[in-house]
Amino acid sequence: MPKTSLILLDWYRKEVVNHSLPIHEDSSPPLAGQVRFRTTTSSDLATFASGRDLQLPDGRAWNISIFEIARWSMHSGLRAQLLLERLVTEEVLDTAANISTRYGARIVRPYAGSCFIWKFGQKFLVHFESSHMHIWVIGSLGAEMLHLQNLFSVRIRELDDSGRAKIVHYTPFAGRAVVQFEHLTVPLKMATKMAPRTVVLRIVTIIEFKRLERSDPYACWAPVPQEGGLVMTRMRHRWTPWSVDVDRPQRGLRSSWKALTLLFNNEALQAC
Repeated sequence: MPKTSLILLDWYRKEVVNHSLPIHEDSSPPLAGQVRFRTTTSSDLATFASGRDLQLPDGRAWNISIFEIARWSMHSGLRAQLLLERLVTEEVLDTAANISTRYGARIVRPYAGSCFIWKFGQKFLVHFESSHMHIWVIGSLGAEMLHLQNLFSVRIRELDDSGRAKIVHYTPFAGRAVVQFEHLTVPLKMATKMAPRTVVLRIVTIIEFKRLERSDPYACWAPVPQEGGLVMTRMRHRWTPWSVDVDRPQRGLRSSWKALTLLFNNEALQAC
């Protein structure tokens, strides 16, 4: 690093898309704030805007989220400075400190490594072979955790050695892709009445892709993910786009309903 360069702390309220995708400013909720390190090529503060955020090996920006700043005593200095500069309020910090959800027997809270979104069209990374991932959807006054499970797997009912039925998930693909939630504006099928608040998941970019070599015959059932296409799921013995009607959530999708409703709430606030 040149001797004339700077490393500065930055309070960040922008949308950042990693993995070589565009970076652009965006109006975001106060709970989306985070501290980052930004490096510049010169000691001139005017070069700050063109600097680069310090990145982790996986491409994500190193950061300390407002949730960690609010909860951890080790960040008391940052809290005081953010309040002094009026970048956050006591109310926002109190809200961030108390956000949590129950996941099984555990209490889960957001942290710097969490995936955060707050609007439709905001991109995030998925792994084809992952059985589940957690996303925190941020609203104006809170946040909800969304649990995405077995997005790219085939769900099969099999018999075990004792003859009892069991559910098995086969994962036919490996790799990574960038996806985004979208507000469905046209029916998924012709002559089908569209629910006004339905969310679908679209594949924006495929970064890596590999079809896994497996001995089971079920892997070939899954449709190959396509850039620009919707994420598909198998329901009632046929493949259909993954979707959630937040006003009439299916059984087992209550967490999706609560979290995805925040995207509609944020959209309505932006329109005001």
